[in-house]
Amino acid sequence: MVDFTYNKFNISAKIATIEYDPDRSGFIGLAVYADGEKRYVLLPKGVKVGDSFIVSEKAPVAPANRLPLKAIPVDTFVYNVSLKPGGKALMARSAGNAAKVKAQEGSYTFIELPSTEVRKVINTAWANIGAVS
Repeated sequence: MVDFTYNKFNISAKIATIEYDPDRSGFIGLAVYADGEKRYVLLPKGVKVGDSFIVSEKAPVAPANRLPLKAIPVDTFVYNVSLKPGGKALMARSAGNAAKVKAQEGSYTFIELPSTEVRKVINTAWANIGAVS
């Protein structure tokens, strides 16, 4: 099972393995959290074994880190975008794809999808930094 909810906040995780999943086009990796729990996650380009990531409102803008949309600067590429706070990641999940944060306006973030469609998403929803491997 691949984790698309990312509900372990403020606990860093290290990538232990990078694996091919016949059910997906992007690579997955076994993330080992600091508390010992293990979960498979979808990996961005450039991440290798031993790299770490964190799901946090105060996380740095770095590949694989997951932040709320309001904390992500304009023109940043993201993947695993959820449509609502605490929701499952639904957009930009296939290999080589990434969405782009186009604008922050009020309580919404405008996301440009790989299809060039621009979606208005509440800015308390979350996304990972980078593009799918």
